[in-house]
This record gives sequence, C-alpha cells and structure tokens, in this order.
Amino acid sequence: MDSKRIISFLLPFLCTLLSSCSIKEDRSGCPCYLTVDLSQVLNASLTPPSWWDRDLRIALLQDGTTIRESRVPYEEAQPEYVYQVPKGSVWVTGVLGLDAGLMTDGVVRYPEGQESDCLYVSSRLVPCEGEEARCVLEMYKQFSRIEILGLESFDYRMVVTAGCSGLDLRTREALEGRFRFPIRCEEDGSCHFRLPRQQSDDLMILLLDKQDGHLDNSIPLGRFLTDIGYDWNAASLSDVTVRVDYVTLSVSITISDWDRTVEFPFTV
Repeated sequence: MDSKRIISFLLPFLCTLLSSCSIKEDRSGCPCYLTVDLSQVLNASLTPPSWWDRDLRIALLQDGTTIRESRVPYEEAQPEYVYQVPKGSVWVTGVLGLDAGLMTDGVVRYPEGQESDCLYVSSRLVPCEGEEARCVLEMYKQFSRIEILGLESFDYRMVVTAGCSGLDLRTREALEGRFRFPIRCEEDGSCHFRLPRQQSDDLMILLLDKQDGHLDNSIPLGRFLTDIGYDWNAASLSDVTVRVDYVTLSVSITISDWDRTVEFPFTV
C-alpha cells in the first residue's frame, strides 16, 4: 500500500483521536446556570400563604452588587427558576413581605417613622464555578411582633426607639440606624408594632408629655429582653407580649414560644 493510500486510510482515525484527546475547550468565560428551588416556599406547611401579602422578590448578588432581580406573584409562582449568572460565588436572597422597607443591593432599610414589614428572608452563598448550580429557598422571620398591654392607664404620647433600622439580607444581620415609631393603642388599650432585628439592648419606650413633648419617663424594654435571654440572633425571631401594671409598678414579659413569664420592677 502506497503512502497516499495509507494516509487516506488513517486520517479518519487520527481526527477521532484528536477530538477525544486531553486538549479541552476553555470554558472559564461561560456562564453558570443557577436553579432556584421554590419547593419549600410553595409548601403551605412550611411557608403559610399569608406570608405572601407581597410578591416574592428574588435577588442575586455578586461582589456586593445585584446582578439579577425578579418579582414572583404567588398565583404565578413556579417550582423552579433558572438564572444565567457569571462564574463565581453568588448570594441568593429571597424576600417575602417587603413593603415599607427600601431594598438596595442586598440591604433593606426602614425610613424613620416606619415599623418593620412582616419580613421573611432566605439567603445562601452559592458556589457557581461549574456549568450548573442549585439553591433551595428557606424563609426565616426577620421581625418581632411586640404587643403591649396596660398602657391605656398612661396619659402620655408614646414612641418606641431602637438602634437598628435595617437588615443585611445576605447575612441576616441587623444594621445600625435610627428606628423611631409612634405607638398607637387600639380601643381595647392594647398596642402593637413590628420591630426589625436588633443587635443591642437600647430598645426603649419613651413616655412623652402630650402638651410639650418633653421626655417624662421611659421603659427600658431592650434591657428587660436582654435580661430574660431574648435572642436577637435566632434564625427566626420570636414575638413578645409586654404587660405594664401601673398599680403594682411592674412590667411582665412573655416570649411567644416560651412557657414562662418574667416580671421586672418599673419606676414611675
């Protein structure tokens, strides 16, 4: 067999060998396809439909900047969403209940005069180095619903203040800022407000004179909560009931998922 016939005979085999050799295509610049799984968010036993009073907001962040963001109404929600993202680590955040809060690049802040939203948050740092990645959203409660009983006997204008008015959605940590919200009581004398996650015990109920607005007294609710062992770093925050007794000059506090009440003296 001459050389030309040998080459023509071997050429197809050589091409096949070269295509399957160890030289691989550089795919470092290719995107990653990130699947966000909503199965737990759509499971009513894990995430009650009442939490969906606002659209689910899904935000993907990389290097502190939002690279993708979408809103998902409850009636249109699908079990999975696939996003094309650059290679690297991506923060996946899901937010339910956002209304008064202002959300920018993984941070929610509340303007002065606004209470916390009924905010539920999921966050996870997902490695997206390959061609595909996956993340499951799991929602955690980021506010405490405070109920105060007995204030109807106080002839004051009442304001709650605290040192944190925002949340880092990625780490679910409280952010410093001026929180100030006027307390209004219902006809039965009960008062309610929603407090965002805090990081210190400077939560106060200010009792202001109705005429000139000067500070007449205060209730150190943050210190009382610290003394009782309330955990501001819990994955989901517990609700709190406070009973103020003007006759016995005492404040009693009950945490929603505890089986005991603790009483503190209160000085008028």
